[in-house]
Amino acid sequence: MKKKATKRSVPAKESSLREKKIKPHPPVKNSSRFPFLILIVLGFVLYGNTFQHDFTVDDPWLISGNQQVQRGLEGIPDLLSKTTFAVIDSIQVATPYRPMSFVAFAIEYQFFGNDPHAMHFFNVMYYILTVTLLYFLLKKYLFNKYSFHMPLLISLLFLAHPIHTEVVANIKSRDEIFSLLGLIATCYLLFKYLDNPKIKYLIFALLTYFFSLLSKENALTFIAIFPLTLYVFSTSSLLRIVKITTWLIIPLLCYFLIRYQLLQNMPHQATQAINNSLVDIADDTSLFATKIFVAGKYLLLLIFPYNLTWDYSYGSIAPQELWNLPVLLSLIVHIGLLIFAIVKIKRRSIVAFGILFYFIVYSITSNFFITIDATMAERFMFIPSLGFCIILAVMLMKINNNPKINLKPSFIALTVLILGLYSVKTINRNQDWKDTETLIRSEQENSNAVRTQLSYANQMGQLGITQTDSLTKKEYFNQALAAAHKAVNSYPGYSLAHYVLGRSYLQMNDTTHAKSEFLKALDIDNRNISALNDLGVIYWHQHDMDKSAEAYKKITEIDSRNEKAFENLGMIYYFMKDYNNALRMYDITLSLNPNNNLANQYKKIIQQELGNK
Repeated sequence: MKKKATKRSVPAKESSLREKKIKPHPPVKNSSRFPFLILIVLGFVLYGNTFQHDFTVDDPWLISGNQQVQRGLEGIPDLLSKTTFAVIDSIQVATPYRPMSFVAFAIEYQFFGNDPHAMHFFNVMYYILTVTLLYFLLKKYLFNKYSFHMPLLISLLFLAHPIHTEVVANIKSRDEIFSLLGLIATCYLLFKYLDNPKIKYLIFALLTYFFSLLSKENALTFIAIFPLTLYVFSTSSLLRIVKITTWLIIPLLCYFLIRYQLLQNMPHQATQAINNSLVDIADDTSLFATKIFVAGKYLLLLIFPYNLTWDYSYGSIAPQELWNLPVLLSLIVHIGLLIFAIVKIKRRSIVAFGILFYFIVYSITSNFFITIDATMAERFMFIPSLGFCIILAVMLMKINNNPKINLKPSFIALTVLILGLYSVKTINRNQDWKDTETLIRSEQENSNAVRTQLSYANQMGQLGITQTDSLTKKEYFNQALAAAHKAVNSYPGYSLAHYVLGRSYLQMNDTTHAKSEFLKALDIDNRNISALNDLGVIYWHQHDMDKSAEAYKKITEIDSRNEKAFENLGMIYYFMKDYNNALRMYDITLSLNPNNNLANQYKKIIQQELGNK
C-alpha cells in the first residue's frame, strides 16, 4: 500500500540535523567490519592494563567474601532469591536487589576461582560488547541515514571517556555495564519490532529490559527513554510508539513485585552522612544549592575529566550557598539546557534528545527526587554520559559540514585530539585502580573525603606494624596519625573516625590519647564494637579488670555470637580467680567454636585447679 505524499520531503530527524547545520552524508551501503575492529582494538588498548589488577575497594567483600558467590553455580538460587547484601552478611534491612552481576561472578568463580585477573578480563569484554552493540544500534536505526562516521564517533567517545574507569576497572561495578548492555539490546529490539512487528522481537525486548532491571535499578528511567528514542529516531506515530512501549510495564511490574516480596518485612535503613553528606545539611536552601553544585560538578567532569576520584564521602563536597558563583552558573546552565531541550524536542532535535537522555537517566541518582546512599559517584555517570557523547559528536560533526563522505582535516585533528586526551587519561587512571592501596595513595594527599583519609590511616598503620626499623615504623605511624586527625577534623561526629584516631595513638603506645578517642567514639555510637574491644585491651594492660570486663560484656550484649569477646571475658575472670564465671565464658566460647584452642586449654587448666582444691 503506497503512502500518501506529504509536504515534508525530509525525515524529521534529518531535518533536526540540518537545523544544526550538519548535512547528512549519503548512506554507505557497506561499512564493513572496520568500525567494529576499531572499537574492539581500542577497548583492549584502553583497558588491557587492568588485566593484572587485584580486587579493589568493595570487591573482596562483594566477591571473595560473598559466601553465595563462593559456592559457584550452587549459590545462584540464593543470589536470585535474596537482596544484594542479605547474601553477603545476612543484613536484614532493605538493600538493593541487583542479582545479575553476582550470578556472573558465581559462574566465573566456578571455572576460575577467586581470580581477579579473569574477572577484570570479563569486565573489559562486557564493556567492549556493550560499546560494539551501541555502535550497531546507532548505525542501523538511530543514524541510518548517515555514513558510519557519526555512530562510530559517538561510540569512540563513549568507549574512551575517562569517567568510565571506575565502572570498567572496578569489578563490582559490572552491574552498570550489564544494565546498559540490556538497555541497548532492548532499544534495538524495539526498533526491530517497529520495522517487522513479529511478536518474538517484543518478547525478547521484554526479557532484555528485565535483565537490565535485575542488574541495576537505574534501568527504571528507561521507561521514559525508550519512547523518547523511538519518537526522535523513527517516523512512527506517537500513538504507535506508546502502544509498543507500554508492553515494557510487564517486566517493570515483575521487578517491583520481586522487590516487594524480598523487602516487605525488612526495615528501611536511614542514609548515613558518611556516604551522603547531603543528609547532614539542615537548611533547605543550602541543601538545594549543594545538589545544584553536585550537578554542575558532574557536567564539569564530563567535559574535563581531570580530577577523578573513587570517594565522594563526607568532606568531599562542602555545603553550598545559593549565591555562590559555581552554584549560580550550574543553575543557569541546567535551566538553559532544559528549556532548550523542551522547546526543540518537538522538532526531533538530536541535541535535545541528548540533553533529555542525560537528565532523565541522571534523575535517579541526583538526590533531587529520592535520597540515595551517596552524595555523588563517577559510576553514576556511566549511562548518562551517553547523552553527553551524542551531543559532543553532533558538535564535532558541525565542523565537517559537507555533503561528501570525506572528512575535513580540521574535524579529524580535533577528534583525534579529544580521543587522544581521553585515552591517555583513561590508561593512566586505570593504573590507580591496581589495588586498594594504590588507589588510596593516589588520592589521599589532595582529598578531603573522610573515607579516603581513614583508609589511608589504616593502610599506613598496617605498614608501620610490619616495619623492623624504628624510624621507618614511626614515620608510617605519624602518617596514619595525620590522616586520622584530618578525618576527625572533617567529620567530628563520626564514631569510626575517632576510633581510627585512637588506633593510631595506640600504635604509638600513647594509651592516654587512645583511650580518650575510644571514649569519644562510644559517646557518638555506643555500639562501636571495635572501640569497646580496644578499650578493653587498654584496661587489661592497666590491670583494671573490672572496666575491661565491662567493655567485653557490652560487646556480648550487642553481639551474642562474638566468640572473641566471650574468650576475653573468660581470660579476665581467670586472672581474677573467678573460675566459675571463667568456665561459663569458655563454655559459651566453645559452643560458638568447638575448635577454639585457647578456650579448650584454659578450661582444662581451670578444671584441674578446681579439682586440686
